[in-house]
Amino acid sequence: MSQQIVEIARSPVNIATDCDPFGLMPCEGTRFRLRNQRSVRVRAGRKTDAVTIQEFVRRLSVTSRRLRFFTPIRELTPAMLARLTESAGRGQVLLAEAHDGETWCMVAMAQYALGDDDGTCELALVVADAWQRLGLGRALMEMLVQLARDACCWRAVVDVLCYNEAMLALGRAYDFAVVRSPYDATMLRLERDLRDILPIDRACMPAGGAPQARPTEALA
Repeated sequence: MSQQIVEIARSPVNIATDCDPFGLMPCEGTRFRLRNQRSVRVRAGRKTDAVTIQEFVRRLSVTSRRLRFFTPIRELTPAMLARLTESAGRGQVLLAEAHDGETWCMVAMAQYALGDDDGTCELALVVADAWQRLGLGRALMEMLVQLARDACCWRAVVDVLCYNEAMLALGRAYDFAVVRSPYDATMLRLERDLRDILPIDRACMPAGGAPQARPTEALA
């Protein structure tokens, strides 16, 4: 299978060098070359990835785990792990992997999940500490936005802790508005209307209210 190499640029609108800004496909063989010239591949998560995902979470720093899962967990609970490995029909999990010379090692995870109301999806991502600030988070956000668009969602939301400056900056770079969280004062919500980028030959899903489940219930 031929592999697509996508250069990571500093500007979010120029991530892909050979397609439109929302033309990245989360398929086997898609690779990104990061700012440190290392390359990673992105693939869809599978049911057999439970051990790989759990080991990745355990390797994260305490801060990274708290920023992603909103609590200082050591590892994923069985229910959280099941939501990541059995998401078919309710969303998509993407795994980014780098080759260490002997085997592939997971370095990031991105996820989108359909909300409780038609038309809204929730996004989340986490990058291994040693792989942060290299453009990988931007590339994954690009792919999540496309997944949401392809699912014909009209709105994307990202729930973050209020001191998660990196995720807030990433959201602003992709035209997400920062609004109050529907949950509590320790959180903020990034929100973006996707109707301006929906394919013109698809009808938007009807607008609805915000998802009722907390982000840790809709997302792992």
